[in-house]
Amino acid sequence: GDAVAFRSKLDTDLYALAKARAEPCRVSASADGSRFAVTARDAKVRVFETRTGRCVRVIDESAAALDARRTAWLDQTRRDAADDDDSDDEGPAPADGAAPWRPGL
Repeated sequence: GDAVAFRSKLDTDLYALAKARAEPCRVSASADGSRFAVTARDAKVRVFETRTGRCVRVIDESAAALDARRTAWLDQTRRDAADDDDSDDEGPAPADGAAPWRPGL
């Protein structure tokens, strides 16, 4: 079959890079060539399907986005630690009689 299923970049999501004025910095392809990622100056990584040119994921790598993810992770870690400190109880046993799951074991 054809390597691509489109005739023009207008039939793809590739034109979104130009619309966003996101100058590409680097392109990397998956080992099997089915997808490629474009890193752009707007601090976003866009993952495309090679055959269709459709964007399947956008990852925001800006400082603000990274700070937000780090803060969320730290908040969750603190809540998990507080939950562990508040409870020596393992909770109810599963209905099937199996031992309850315990993190770290």
